[in-house]
Amino acid sequence: MQTDSITHARNSVGIAILWIMPSFVYFLKELLGFSGTPLFSGLFNMLGLLLMLNRNSLRIAYKTNPVLGFFGLSFFVLTVLYFFIFNSNPPSFYIEMINLAVVAAYFILLLRVGNETQDYLIWIIFLATFLINILLIYSITTNPDFAMGARATVQFKRQGNSDYSGNPYVYSRNGLFGFVVSLLMIQMKPVLVQIYSFFTRLFLHINLWLSLIVIIITQTRATFLALAIIMVLAFVFVFKINREFFRRSKAAYFFYGSILLMLNYIDNRFHVIDIISGYYTNYASLIERAVLTGTKLGKVSEQDASAMGRVRSIEYFFLEWKENSYNFIFGYGYRFRYMDIPILESFLNFGLLGLSLFIGLNCALIYYSIKSLRSGHIFQIFLGLVYFHTFVSIFTSGRPTDLPYWISYFIFIRFLSVIGQEDPQKL
Repeated sequence: MQTDSITHARNSVGIAILWIMPSFVYFLKELLGFSGTPLFSGLFNMLGLLLMLNRNSLRIAYKTNPVLGFFGLSFFVLTVLYFFIFNSNPPSFYIEMINLAVVAAYFILLLRVGNETQDYLIWIIFLATFLINILLIYSITTNPDFAMGARATVQFKRQGNSDYSGNPYVYSRNGLFGFVVSLLMIQMKPVLVQIYSFFTRLFLHINLWLSLIVIIITQTRATFLALAIIMVLAFVFVFKINREFFRRSKAAYFFYGSILLMLNYIDNRFHVIDIISGYYTNYASLIERAVLTGTKLGKVSEQDASAMGRVRSIEYFFLEWKENSYNFIFGYGYRFRYMDIPILESFLNFGLLGLSLFIGLNCALIYYSIKSLRSGHIFQIFLGLVYFHTFVSIFTSGRPTDLPYWISYFIFIRFLSVIGQEDPQKL
């Protein structure tokens, strides 16, 4: 039994390395001076895959969600076929082949991981998000070039260049995951523990607010929108407003009481209210510019650079549709053009079949995500809620064949609406 627990915990860490912890890898790359080196990330991916190994025979596999599996695996097979026979980006052939091999290996190993691993994963997610939140705060407080009001990220200094660059999106996503998992673990009782300790509950409340702070300072619009959707769904489908809902533990009383007692000192020392007001004003301005840029297709005096990029992609899409609509039957090929709107890129690259499979996958995910919110299983509810960050992202960032999308989709295919102990099946 102890051996099984160790195996489940080790498998959970392996799953999390590729799913939850890319931002931790970015921090290590910056700390150790390996920024811009893909080999470092590749080694961590290999570590994650190795940790997912267990004693199960290579010929057995656990069941997946059949509907999600049909749409997701069909889209993946179509992607692989286009990669080999209709590749519009030959220079990146070997890099893309490695990425596809990694996600294929990841899914195969997920099939060999037992359903009980979900109970361990929820704790690994909490610990990983808490650690990454702390590391981000540490990074910006020790970075002399960071100015309050700028988008927070672990920033890489490039050789021969005084500018810094980083990726606030992955830290914003980590903050959202940390917020959701902490909120669920505060309100619900996870498996594997009989009694919460005082310090466990205390750290849950700390991570809840650290995660919210990270979401605010990373200033990622997609995450804010996803958070709004998640909170509405959580209070409609998950949390019941009753006497038990308002019950608080000693840890909660201690944490919030300490904050209230120190609020005056904290505001005088760090000007918290002014900082929050500044972020709110800045974010409201960003949202206004983005909405106006999008709705008016860039014909505004103050354009939002990110939204303007998507406006150009939409204009390009409609121009191609007008002049060469027949090309959309089969698409233009694997990674033909970066659109920064995954749902449009799935149509442009893979044609009608690719668009149908991609839309079918995400429609099925909406259905099973809503269904999972009433399951009473904390990891299932977590998956159901965080999917809506992926849903928002397919309209706002990246491309459908990016590694993070495949990892997330395969997690959903393997675990969403798949609960309880079950004997593996022979392949």
